[in-house]
Amino acid sequence: MQSPARINMAVFFLMIWFLTIPQVVGVVFILLDFNILVATGIGQVLGLGVPFFFYMLITKQNFKQILPWKGLSLKNVLLVVVISFAIIPMISLLSTLLSFVFASVIGDTLDSIHLLPMWMSILVIGVFPSIFEEVWFRGAMYKEYQAKKVPIFKIALVSALFFGFVHGNFQQGIYASVIGFLYAYIVHYTGSILAPMLGHFINNGMSVVMMYLSAGRDDSYFLGIPGNALLVMLVLSVIMLPVVILCMKLFRKDYIKNRVQQEVAVQEISEAESQMAESPEMTESGQGIESLQPSVARAKVKVFTWSFWAMLGLFLVVATFMELVFRLLPLLE
Repeated sequence: MQSPARINMAVFFLMIWFLTIPQVVGVVFILLDFNILVATGIGQVLGLGVPFFFYMLITKQNFKQILPWKGLSLKNVLLVVVISFAIIPMISLLSTLLSFVFASVIGDTLDSIHLLPMWMSILVIGVFPSIFEEVWFRGAMYKEYQAKKVPIFKIALVSALFFGFVHGNFQQGIYASVIGFLYAYIVHYTGSILAPMLGHFINNGMSVVMMYLSAGRDDSYFLGIPGNALLVMLVLSVIMLPVVILCMKLFRKDYIKNRVQQEVAVQEISEAESQMAESPEMTESGQGIESLQPSVARAKVKVFTWSFWAMLGLFLVVATFMELVFRLLPLLE
């Protein structure tokens, strides 16, 4: 039975690293009176960027071997942009609803945004995560699962869960998993890590812009629109959902079209090889379509390895601890 155990194990140890060393370094920087946002940026580099560099060294691969690297057409860029803006009210609505149930762990980070220039906030919250998180979850993980012939639904599900786990708290973990599931299909349909990177940047970058726009306003505003914020989010979500579905269908249509063209090209090559195999020279040399293009049966792939369950357990422990801490802190003040 095939298994993408290597990447599962790598992400498991990545989570352990990300939730320990960078956090300790971040606390030290905060104690030294650095802005919490600066500490967050350092945590992104140390927690995700440095481990990815070592992953390349250990697996002896370069960027193009690890990542689904391909240019984006103008049409795909526009589709990613439209989807990224369309899901903003949906993610905001989900995040807000989750905040009624779970503690908002990222509240202090978001509150400190106004203390820094906008460009620095966009760099830390928009640029860094769109690079460092994507190279792991829609890059290395997707590519290795794809190499093991894992169906896209399983790739999207498992990579989305891992993406949620690494956030370390219930509120972010849940809505990050939803976004991760969508991004996995986008990288599958486009064949390029640049697509989810662009979408991730727009989503996070707009969060920063919205925080600056909402400065000094009460909670009744969303995207500068006055009124009940939840109601505005809900209405916009209902309006934008068909837009997201349409864009994903267009992605899928182009993907199927490209696959058909590839299959036609492969069929033409196979026919040429068959003609070559019929010649005595090719038969005597043992070459032909069977030797040049062997048929490989798809084996059953185990994706829920021990490292997945270990990571789930670690996430539940860490998220529960964070929940208790942020619930108890206001009582101690």
